[in-house]
Amino acid sequence: MLNLTVIPRPGPRLQVGLVPDSEPGNRVKTDLVPSCNNPIFLQTFSFVVGVEELHKRLLVTMWDSDVHTRTSQLLGCMSFAVRSLMVQDKEVRGWYFLLGEELGRSKHLVVPPHPTHGHHHPPHPTHSHPPHHDHHVSWT
Repeated sequence: MLNLTVIPRPGPRLQVGLVPDSEPGNRVKTDLVPSCNNPIFLQTFSFVVGVEELHKRLLVTMWDSDVHTRTSQLLGCMSFAVRSLMVQDKEVRGWYFLLGEELGRSKHLVVPPHPTHGHHHPPHPTHSHPPHHDHHVSWT
């Protein structure tokens, strides 16, 4: 007789919110995508933005969440100035590096296009890239 115990791997989840904000409950989370190294999050979130929020940033954080231990590990983050996103017909598309927490709270960094194809894509593992930018996210 063979007994197998399957231990599910943690799964990624995105959290989105306006910062600085004194209430973490004002942030929204995507559904957990269990045991996936290349998750796709097809969810839409809306935020009411008044004049007092124009100085804030939209913070996107990616977490590796374990539902059994109820723990999460920050994989990285990026942020966008709310004022720059409020331009009519503004659309943010492309691949972005996940940055360390301190840097990601103040900026975003686009993955450069491939020199021969002109398309944005994650760097090949043998290519060099900035330190602490091991993860990347496609944003549309």
